[in-house]
Amino acid sequence: MQNFHCQMLAGGLPFTISLPLSQCIVPQGITGPVALWVTSDSQPLINNPRDRAVDKLVAGPTIAFLDNKPQILGQLARTLPGAPPTVTNTITPNQATSILSAAGPKPTP
Repeated sequence: MQNFHCQMLAGGLPFTISLPLSQCIVPQGITGPVALWVTSDSQPLINNPRDRAVDKLVAGPTIAFLDNKPQILGQLARTLPGAPPTVTNTITPNQATSILSAAGPKPTP
């Protein structure tokens, strides 16, 4: 897993934020949809999918929606009497590596 990189593309950025997979943590201040890839090198992916290099892609994209600016309506929905509690679990990079290792290698087409 040492040679893999996490690539994050947040709205409006011209290219991805590239981090070693073991340090794949969303930087502060990013909110909204974020596309995530795992690549075999650290070269950032460009925003334009037509011209984006795909030869180093290992996995992705997957989309995460980051909501670090709670809105009043959402807060009301989460605090309704009898509503189930909202629970979010954040995993460590080591846990993520363990999950990916357990998934095993994927055959390439």
